[in-house]
Amino acid sequence: MSFSLENPGESRGFLILSRSRDLFSQFDVISVMSPQLRYKFRLWLVVSLAWLFIGFFFSLYDLIVWDYNKPGYIVYLPESTSLGRHIMLNLIPPALGALVGASLIVFYLRDRFKKFSYGQLLIFHALVYLAIIILVALLVVFINSSIILKASPFSEEVMARAQGLLVDYGMWKVIIFWFFIVILTVFMLEVNDKYGPGVLVKLIKGSYHKPRQEFRVFMFLDLKSATTLAEKIGSEKYFLLLKAFFADVTSPIMNTGGDIYQYVGDEITVCWENKSSECLECYFEIRELIAQKKDWYLATFGSFPEFKVGMHCGTVTIGEIGLIKKEIVYSGDVLNTSARLMEACKEYKTDILLSEEVKEIANNRYDFEYVDEKKLRGKERRMKIYTVS
Repeated sequence: MSFSLENPGESRGFLILSRSRDLFSQFDVISVMSPQLRYKFRLWLVVSLAWLFIGFFFSLYDLIVWDYNKPGYIVYLPESTSLGRHIMLNLIPPALGALVGASLIVFYLRDRFKKFSYGQLLIFHALVYLAIIILVALLVVFINSSIILKASPFSEEVMARAQGLLVDYGMWKVIIFWFFIVILTVFMLEVNDKYGPGVLVKLIKGSYHKPRQEFRVFMFLDLKSATTLAEKIGSEKYFLLLKAFFADVTSPIMNTGGDIYQYVGDEITVCWENKSSECLECYFEIRELIAQKKDWYLATFGSFPEFKVGMHCGTVTIGEIGLIKKEIVYSGDVLNTSARLMEACKEYKTDILLSEEVKEIANNRYDFEYVDEKKLRGKERRMKIYTVS
C-alpha cells in the first residue's frame, strides 16, 4: 500500500524586498530570506565560487602544451589573444554553469530527486547534468565565436565555426571534465546533507579532532505513545508519519538557529550554541505548526502526532569519534538530564519540562510554572524543574 504525502506545510523559500533609505540595502534580501532559502543560497554561492575557481585554473592549465622540438612542456598563448582575454573567455562556461546548472542543482533538482533511490538518483543526476553541461557548452560556443569573430551569433561564419568546435576533441574534453566536476559537486552536497549543515567543514578542518568543551542548550523531542500509534496505523504508515513530522519540525529548528544532532527512532535531538530563548521559541513554533496541520495529519494518516520535550543546558564535551564511520559526538550530563526531563513529562502529565538553567537564560520571556524539585533517574542530587505555557 502506498500513501500520498503532498504536504501543504512544506516550507517554500521566498524573497521579501524591504524598503530602505540606502540604494544597496534595497537589494539586501539575504537577511529576509527564509532560513531554508538562505541555507540554499549559501550552498549555491559556495558551489559557484568553487566552479569559477576551477575554471580559472583550468584556463591556465589549458595554456600548457607539449613542445615536440625541445621536447618539454611550455606555456603557449596564441598571438591573436591576450592572457586576460583568454581567462575571461574560459570563465564564461563556469559562470553560465553557476547561473544555470548550480541554480538547478541547489534550488530545484536535488529536492525533486530525493524521492528516488540512491541508484536512480545517480542515473538521473548523470543524465540531467550531462544535458545541462552540453546546453551550457552550446551557449558558450556561440557566445565565444561571436566575440572572437565580432559578428552576430546567428551569422553564417559564427555558425560554421561553432559547428567545427562541436566536433572538436578539445570541446568534448572540456565537457567530460565539467561532467565529473558536477558529479563531484553533487556528491559533496549529499555528504554535506548526511552530516548536517557545517559539520563536514568542521570535520575537514579538524575543529573537533581533539575534544573541546563548549556551552550548548539541548532539546530532546519524542513522540508520545509511539508504540501504540505504530500498532494502530501500521509500521509503514507510521514511518511515513514520522518522516513527515521530522520534515515539518526542520523549519522551526532552522528558524531559531538550532542544529539537528541526531535522530533516534521516533526521537530528535537538537542543540543551540547561544544562551538565549531560541530553544523555547523553537518549541512553540513546532507546537503551533503541528496544530495547524492537525487536519492534514488526520486525513493522511488517521492520527495526529503529539510530542513531549525535555530541555537542559550547560557545558558539554565535543569531539570526533569512530574509525570506519566518523561523527562529531556530544557527551556530558547535559544530554542525560535533557533525556530524563523528557521521560518525566509522562509522570507530570505535561508536554515540556525544563531545568532552572534553561529558565534563567530565557530571561523570563515566558510564563514558567514550577513543577517539582526532583531527583531524576541516574542523578545524585535533586533539581528544580519547570514547565512553560
